[in-house]
Amino acid sequence: MSPEFLFVAGEAGEGTYFTFGPDMRLKPEAAEIAAAIRTEDDYEPEGYTLYSYGAVQAWAQAVNKAGTLKPDAVINALKTGSFNTVIGKIRFDQKGDVTGISTFVWYVFGKEDYSPAK
Repeated sequence: MSPEFLFVAGEAGEGTYFTFGPDMRLKPEAAEIAAAIRTEDDYEPEGYTLYSYGAVQAWAQAVNKAGTLKPDAVINALKTGSFNTVIGKIRFDQKGDVTGISTFVWYVFGKEDYSPAK
């Protein structure tokens, strides 16, 4: 999920469809962090960047809730809590899969970038 795909594929990459999670840069919860990443690091927070940031936020909130860094306590806090993150309010189901966000979206590459497929 990067325009670098087009750098490698060239014109042959135009029109390529792919799936990925929702573009978290578009979420209001992510606006401030995405802008900070762009400004401070001169990096576009595409792909898994904000998903990773949200995972760290959830972990930090679970540590705070558990009051310790002990893995069993943090895991229990993750299993039983809900967490406000840049990707929205999330929880984890019994299997450990994240809930509260959409799973996959279809995208298509154009000449210079990708966009949601219509």
